[in-house]
Amino acid sequence: MAEIEDLTDGHITFSQTFNGSLGDENELLMSVMEGSLDLVIAGPGTLATVDPAFDVYNTPFMYKDYDHALASWNSQEYADWLESHGDPLGISFLTTINQGFSGILNSKRDVYSPSDLEGLKLRVPDQASLIALCNGMGAVATPVAASEQYISISQGVIDGAVHSMAAHVSWGLTEIASHYTETNHMLACGMVVMNSEKLNSLPEEYRTILVEQFKECQNTIFENTVNSVQTDYEKAMADGVTIVYNDEVDVEAFKEKLSGLIEEYKAKAPDFYEAAQNVQY
Repeated sequence: MAEIEDLTDGHITFSQTFNGSLGDENELLMSVMEGSLDLVIAGPGTLATVDPAFDVYNTPFMYKDYDHALASWNSQEYADWLESHGDPLGISFLTTINQGFSGILNSKRDVYSPSDLEGLKLRVPDQASLIALCNGMGAVATPVAASEQYISISQGVIDGAVHSMAAHVSWGLTEIASHYTETNHMLACGMVVMNSEKLNSLPEEYRTILVEQFKECQNTIFENTVNSVQTDYEKAMADGVTIVYNDEVDVEAFKEKLSGLIEEYKAKAPDFYEAAQNVQY
């Protein structure tokens, strides 16, 4: 953001607000759509409340690996899809933020297959699609606020959570739960969303700088997230976490268990899904 301010000689500036001070993520998205707020980072689950097609991002095992996801996000088909779904809402998508592949951390046992999840209460956000995904894998989805998951695991209210390793580490959950499974069942992400009228009101020179810098930011954040994986794993192992790596996981059993949901979420945006599967990388 500082670079955008420098490149526009201060004609574009950014100010940040503390999390929750202007409302929850749904309210912030509505504010951007209405134009009372210029910019917000929103997840696909929040975007799905105004356009169900965004539930396609929760399709299990949509991306084979990080290279696959990056190629998809940098494709023209992806840009066109976002534009076609953003225009009716009055918003423009500037960046997709890689938040890492999701895995399962719990305090009870190592998990290798869906049967190992039976009875485990796992924290998920209070979003219908993610609750269905967790239950579909064989666990007991338990919506808990992110700020309460540490104490909830400590007190045995829940047994663990579904996050990328980076999120588990940042929330301190690896200090109190020692079993992590690299399921890689979903790539978590957020999107930088801007009010389209505000974006289009900028002089063309500044609008170009803004769009190009955020596009570059997408690739930089993606690379940084991938590069931080090993560091996050090392931190988790220092906390005493045992890691079940993806090649030890019965991925096909998870795919079979989730086959109904895969088809359901694919159907939310079949054009998006097919473009992602067919991208060259």
